[in-house]
Amino acid sequence: MPAGAHLIASGLHSGVYFEKWDVHELIPEASYEVVVERTTFLKDEPKREFRHGLYERGWFFFLDPDSHVRFLDCELAKVFLKIRNETPEFHDLKVRDPSSPRYRGIVFKEVVVMRQWPFAIHTSWVTIHDSNYLFLQPSGYSTVQLVRSHTVGSIPRNFFWTMAFEDATWTEAGEIIGGVPYHSEANRFIIRGSLWTEALRGNLEWKDAWVRREFELFVLDERGGRYAGPRLGSRGRSYRTDSRGRMAFWITFHEANYEEPTEVEIYLRGEPLARPILDFFSTRLIELRTASAGSSGAANSVNTLP
Repeated sequence: MPAGAHLIASGLHSGVYFEKWDVHELIPEASYEVVVERTTFLKDEPKREFRHGLYERGWFFFLDPDSHVRFLDCELAKVFLKIRNETPEFHDLKVRDPSSPRYRGIVFKEVVVMRQWPFAIHTSWVTIHDSNYLFLQPSGYSTVQLVRSHTVGSIPRNFFWTMAFEDATWTEAGEIIGGVPYHSEANRFIIRGSLWTEALRGNLEWKDAWVRREFELFVLDERGGRYAGPRLGSRGRSYRTDSRGRMAFWITFHEANYEEPTEVEIYLRGEPLARPILDFFSTRLIELRTASAGSSGAANSVNTLP
């Protein structure tokens, strides 16, 4: 869907047969030619061999932010939204459930997306709540914030700012690649917040790029209450836990160390408290229980939060 083009689609579903069909019947302003004759668009069915996000079936749209689109009661495989220099929020984008988001001149009403909700995000601040099977392609100086949401893949392109997560999950695959002309010449960004990864190890490509990742640590007293205020240290820096007993620290990852275990020493009043082992895929918050709130800080236990 090019900028300025118009599309009104109602009852568009996969699994239909066309004796003859021209793309201009759907998008009059299309600057390309597609003619289909005696062809069936395969239905996007939930079969085991066709998992979410990995195969193309059904209707797949790329929407320019300056296009004018109305989808009503449609079943689509994917809808790729391009966002430039804006600050939108999206809610409840879930595959196989009817969704009705709006963005600029693009309106959905009771639309079922079967595979993914892909986003190309350039120099924007985008927040997505309570959504799943997102596909993210951030670039420029963007902030992408996922709240109680799930991304099935992330491929940053010349991305230099922040991905912020709140009870979010990253599964399946991704790329963090730099130094490739016409692909991604650089990726240097920050990941912060509560992120869990699943099936990502072994499916992530990494080359000539770095990511600074924040890890969260909570200190509990002997009764299990949050231990606010003590000063802790890690990797040569000193921190004080906040009112929730929380401390955040950073590790910078690159292609040589993102899979390597890194020992981080946490100490309290100069005494070792714990030495958690972390890598880029570490998916738990760290929970430390002290012998007592007034002790020198020797840890009774080191746990992880699911």
